[in-house]
Amino acid sequence: MRRVDTLVIVSDATSRGLRTAALIKGMVQNDRVIQCEKMGLVFNRVQGGEELLRRFARETGLPVFGYIPYDETIAYHDLLGKSLTEAPASPALTAVRDIVQKRLFSEHFG
Repeated sequence: MRRVDTLVIVSDATSRGLRTAALIKGMVQNDRVIQCEKMGLVFNRVQGGEELLRRFARETGLPVFGYIPYDETIAYHDLLGKSLTEAPASPALTAVRDIVQKRLFSEHFG
């Protein structure tokens, strides 16, 4: 069986995305498709409603690792085929860095 330390489930803030996150959690816990020490949710392209998303995560038993806001800069750079690291002062990239540093790596290296 494959094993990972941390499984990050990324979902957008749609009902289909939320159902898929719950399905993935079930596959890991019940079907044992992969073994992991810890799993949690990262919500992508968020435009508000964090409390509702947090409530959903609580109901499914998944901790929320963080929220990545919808970012026009990312959409624009992606459309042009430019590297997302070239996006100046991107709130989405800042959120990703914070999630990685504070939620994912802090336990292992902090």
